[in-house]
Amino acid sequence: MGSDPSLNALGLKDHQTRPVLRFGTVDVSFAARNATTTQGLNQLSTAQLELDYGLTSGQPVDYLAPVTVGVRDGEQEHILFVGAVTEAQPDGPIARVAALTAPEMTETAAGVFVGVNVIAPEVMHLMARAAGLPEERIRIDELDRLLPVETIEGVAPLQGIHVTRPVVVGDVTIVPADTGGRALAGVEQSPATSEFKDADAHAVVVRVGRRMLDVESDALAEIDTVLAWLAVRSRYGLATMPDGQPQPFRRDRARAKPRRGRLVVVRGLLHGRTWLRTPEASEVNIGLLPIDPADRSWLPPANMTATVQSRQALLACARAASESDPLTRIQALWEAIEFYVTGINPPRLFDKAEAKRIRKSLPGDLDLALRDRALQLLEKINEPPLLARLDEAIRQDGVPVAPSELELLGRLRKTRNDAVHGREPVLPTRDEIAHAVSVVSRMLIYRISRRHEDAEAAGGHPDG
Repeated sequence: MGSDPSLNALGLKDHQTRPVLRFGTVDVSFAARNATTTQGLNQLSTAQLELDYGLTSGQPVDYLAPVTVGVRDGEQEHILFVGAVTEAQPDGPIARVAALTAPEMTETAAGVFVGVNVIAPEVMHLMARAAGLPEERIRIDELDRLLPVETIEGVAPLQGIHVTRPVVVGDVTIVPADTGGRALAGVEQSPATSEFKDADAHAVVVRVGRRMLDVESDALAEIDTVLAWLAVRSRYGLATMPDGQPQPFRRDRARAKPRRGRLVVVRGLLHGRTWLRTPEASEVNIGLLPIDPADRSWLPPANMTATVQSRQALLACARAASESDPLTRIQALWEAIEFYVTGINPPRLFDKAEAKRIRKSLPGDLDLALRDRALQLLEKINEPPLLARLDEAIRQDGVPVAPSELELLGRLRKTRNDAVHGREPVLPTRDEIAHAVSVVSRMLIYRISRRHEDAEAAGGHPDG
């Protein structure tokens, strides 16, 4: 039955405004009520809204996913707010949700910063990046036009290393402490400058560029790689080197722990712009975790770590939540997933009899080594890939996971694989990793809950 055109004679139906609400890519606009946003020149934007649980249709609303709020006018969508949920308070069938744009700006402290001849736009860019904002969310007009191209050096203090003259290790030059201390020429003396100079040695990396932050990031990555090499080389205990030459050995050297200090100096050698700072921002405003015994969701069942795999999955996921290096977090995240899918076997991909027939059909005149290799591969033809096992584990545990969240995990796996196999990885944002950690945490909580319910149904006493 068609609609009566006289009921929409003025075309008002086509211009109704409706709310827009997304958590990540999960659209629950139809569950949003009373959404409001506030914006100001000197304050972070905020959003407040109500979420009707009954209208989410079981979709995975994840409070650690980026939240988008706006309005839809006909076919046009107007985004008013993008940020992160800071609080969600259940109130019967409704959750009252508060959100803040760029909460990273209030969650980190830049630490030591002393600048000389550094222009304000570059400092603003540095502070935004130090707070965790990705490059695509920062806009400083004509920043690169304002910065000169010049030779820039990054200098970091080292502990646990001694040199009497400059030594080149890869792209890093390790110099004596008195030589490295000269990088602070023109910087006013302070406890931070004394700390920088009070090192066993300094590492220097030189690049040509505009942005000092780019050079700093590259320099620290090179220095950390060289320090890792030196730590591994110092623990090489074989009497002879790979070329057969004998190596001198001292146990105290093998126990040395070369490491980078907490400060870095970056300076342009042509224009004299310099900064001294702590590159690793410290987290602030970290709240205490209140554990209410009346809220049973915080109290795990006794069988929480009934298997070694359960325990290792929890430990790996916790590392993914607490580490700072993105690749380390991704590695820990996928370690948790691998433990999570242990013992999960989806339906066979191929009929067993057919696989056996293929094995028997191999030519008898094949090279013996080739035949053995082919048989080995055919033996594994029904071994499911990791992602197929993950899909099956999610299905068995009844975990609500959006397709976009599985795609996110897949992208992180590609990042990990690229790094492992020598390809340049595309690093995700901090928000993407936080969302992924939330998804894996969801899987583990559902797994523990399901096993608890299974134990109760079997007449056991999972709570002891």
